Amino acid sequence: MTNEDDAQHRRLIVLGGYGRSGYQGADGNTVPVISSYANNDGWYDDVADGPVRAQIKYSYIHRYTDATGKPVRKKQFAFYDVDAPAWLLVGYPSYAPEIEDMITMDEAIYDLSVRHFAFDPAVYGTAPFDRQSNQPESAADWSVWRNNAGYNPDYYPRFFRDIWPIFKRPDVYRYTLDFDMFTGGDPHNTGTGGNLNKAVLSQPPKNGIDPNRQHRAFIYAIMRKQGQENLYTAGDLSKHDRNAATGPRLMPMLNGNNPIDNTTPDKFLRMTDTQLFFLKQWKDGKFINECDEWAEGNASCENPWSDPPETGGAIDRGVLGNVLGGAFCPGAEVGWIMLNPAIYSAPYRIRQAAYTAGGLSIPAPIAVKDGSQADDIARGMEPGDLTKYMGLPWQADFHECTDQNINVTYELWNTIYPSSTGDPVKQNIAYNIPWWPGHRPMVVQKASGGQYYWASGIPDNYAGGVQMVRDWVNLGFVKFDSNDGSPGYYQVERNDQALGPQLQPGQGTLGGAITEEETGND
Repeated sequence: MTNEDDAQHRRLIVLGGYGRSGYQGADGNTVPVISSYANNDGWYDDVADGPVRAQIKYSYIHRYTDATGKPVRKKQFAFYDVDAPAWLLVGYPSYAPEIEDMITMDEAIYDLSVRHFAFDPAVYGTAPFDRQSNQPESAADWSVWRNNAGYNPDYYPRFFRDIWPIFKRPDVYRYTLDFDMFTGGDPHNTGTGGNLNKAVLSQPPKNGIDPNRQHRAFIYAIMRKQGQENLYTAGDLSKHDRNAATGPRLMPMLNGNNPIDNTTPDKFLRMTDTQLFFLKQWKDGKFINECDEWAEGNASCENPWSDPPETGGAIDRGVLGNVLGGAFCPGAEVGWIMLNPAIYSAPYRIRQAAYTAGGLSIPAPIAVKDGSQADDIARGMEPGDLTKYMGLPWQADFHECTDQNINVTYELWNTIYPSSTGDPVKQNIAYNIPWWPGHRPMVVQKASGGQYYWASGIPDNYAGGVQMVRDWVNLGFVKFDSNDGSPGYYQVERNDQALGPQLQPGQGTLGGAITEEETGND
């Protein structure tokens, strides 16, 4: 809505869904059943997506001379269709809104835009890596560009913008899961003397002296690279060496896009290609500490990129920074389709299908039967095209996305059958790996002390998925709190009256060592 006299009405206000999910089974069956993390027939929810088009109404002064020769100034109105329409997606609640995922949707789309749409030619393009030399126009030009473009070996990433977000996130995850379930300790310590000490990692070589090069090289060595998605350890697990118990673990130690079956297995998450390029430059000492560059102090300088975004593009990227960017199995708010360049008309712009009232396409299996028009990505996206691949109802997949038992006995097999005839398996090695600790809390902390299972009171099974449809509104949020000098991310607003008291790790029943103090609401 617009009003030329009231600036506050020049904003588009969108009211999302109500968080409703429901079930209407075949033959009028109303008994809800969930039997899968992803596809459950008879269910609906109000997760949605679709285009946003706008028309600007503006005024101008029309000056002309009337029939008597008298000059006239008259206020006129005109309309202009916005050149680059937007796309809106309404997902499910963010229970830890201040904690970033290991890969955000902004980082995923930035990587795609850099490599496919010449979004940032200083990072990726063709020499001399400037804007003028990286402006393909025709389809043929784009094909040539994509065949010849590459990362700029002389690009220096900014530490606080490009590197530090990757390393600071794992340390925060101790507020959303039972921290380092593998070895104990604090391997992601960002403080003095820690593996990820910010003061050490942020200092580039100076005057030919680089005392931290070996430290950076070690961290880079254990970051999972392209082609290592199915490897558990660095250099020790391969097709020829199945002893996964030795060697440092590759990072991130999170689930990949397919840790479930043997069809195109993708067991573990890795950072995007562009993030890995930034890390390699950083490892080699080719990076800039913004605090030094901008003369803003010493190694204790606060993040110089912390100011709120002001431009429209920056605001878009800020919003996408709160959306999960991987892994996609199928994903969270939206899934793998966001990594398909074909759905974009330009960087960060979804290709929109021409609007025809009542003319939405329908899924291919139905179209095959009745001869109607099936999905065609080349025509552009239609309402619902981004979220239709997600779990239904959303609570089913969300409830299960805690951790996954990943078998690392064989690099290219998720599922093995030791009892089958002729299977050469010598050992069966598997680990429980977290999914999205920054997105779906597992074990949370209270400011008053102690760790607690976030979803206590909701069974860890398909029946729990049905209960989650009702009780998602009663779960707690994880929020930053200074907590009298012990800053951290603590649970608030959980409805213990609806869910019952929270269990702590090691407690098996609600009756196990729950104190009166622990049963009260936060």
